[in-house]
Amino acid sequence: GIILAGLLYTMLDIHIIFILVGSLYIVSGFSEMFIKYNHEKTDHMITIKSVLIDFKDGFHYLKTKKAIVAIIMAALFLNFFTNPIFSNGMTYFINTELSNGFLFDNIIDKEMWLSIFNVSLSIGALITGIIVGSQKPKEKYGNQMKIWIMVMASTFVMMALAFFFFVETSSNVNMYLIVQTVVMFFMGIAMIKVNIPISTTMHK
Repeated sequence: GIILAGLLYTMLDIHIIFILVGSLYIVSGFSEMFIKYNHEKTDHMITIKSVLIDFKDGFHYLKTKKAIVAIIMAALFLNFFTNPIFSNGMTYFINTELSNGFLFDNIIDKEMWLSIFNVSLSIGALITGIIVGSQKPKEKYGNQMKIWIMVMASTFVMMALAFFFFVETSSNVNMYLIVQTVVMFFMGIAMIKVNIPISTTMHK
């Protein structure tokens, strides 16, 4: 899907892509009308008061689970500081730094490199998800999460160092593209190694 999105972006105008995506959403919504399920009616009415009570109970529960609060705060912190890098920073880098030639420029357009980064991330996550899914669940994931959170942090440091040494200092863009692809692969591995224990802990 990521590769196809990159190809469409290079082959079609952006307004056509928006029309295509919007049409697919309409088709998806229409198809959901045919989903059949057994709906059980309850006498409990959902009101603003009941919603506020549920929120209050949720906050009281979180006060007793400091580990969950720490995980939520860490996730918010990472989301706040990393999303701009991938949504804006990478796009800006590709549009500016890859204008004067880049690796495989005779085969692909520069926008495809954004898809390659995402595909590398997805491959790492997919392989790790299959491996983790085949293993027996553990009772505690604390030590494992510490290690892989450090690995994930290290991938961000490597991204920054690679950009500094290969783009800012030496203008070796091709080497940066290679390093970034490898780093994204290991980031995908670290994400699954962190996300699965978190999901398991939350469900417990």
